[in-house]
Amino acid sequence: MIFNIQFKKLLTLVTAIMLLVTLLVFLNRPNSVNAEVNKGYSGEELYKGIVLGQGKVAKLFPQVWDEEKLRNVNSKEALELTTKLINEMKLSDPFYFNNLKKAVKSKDALEINQAFENGSYLLSPAINKLKIDNYNSKSLNQVGLGMITIVDNSKYYIYYAASKEHLEVSPLAKFKTSKKLEQEQLIQDIVNQLSY
Repeated sequence: MIFNIQFKKLLTLVTAIMLLVTLLVFLNRPNSVNAEVNKGYSGEELYKGIVLGQGKVAKLFPQVWDEEKLRNVNSKEALELTTKLINEMKLSDPFYFNNLKKAVKSKDALEINQAFENGSYLLSPAINKLKIDNYNSKSLNQVGLGMITIVDNSKYYIYYAASKEHLEVSPLAKFKTSKKLEQEQLIQDIVNQLSY
């Protein structure tokens, strides 16, 4: 009888300890998984993923880049244009992408916001330098050969007239029609998803 009482107490104690250990493992797991996943992203990969929807980083933000948008912005033509845009941005400021990575690592929403604002000052001239024309129209009937840009609903679309594909830019590109709330929500998501 005494043995049964002690055995039940011991069994209860072991069960409680196992439950506590299991709970601690599950609570600590997401942080360590995010740290492992996010360590290798360069500033360029962060920018391409968050602003242009390309690469592994874009998949971390399904609220901005759903499957259909990801297919569109990862076409061969869109990837080629992105490479040209990124190269133009690097020519203007060779340190921008390193600074962006540092800002994301800082977990400071204001610093991240400033980094993306700085990126918008680099992206607009890069688009102009590549001679992508701006039109404030929803109609694609005006499209000739080559590329045009259309501002619509806080997205910046770069359409390829020949292929009918487009490249979208997230609200953090900071073009005139971008909504402040969308930008703030996305920055908070960046802090939650990518700060390591």
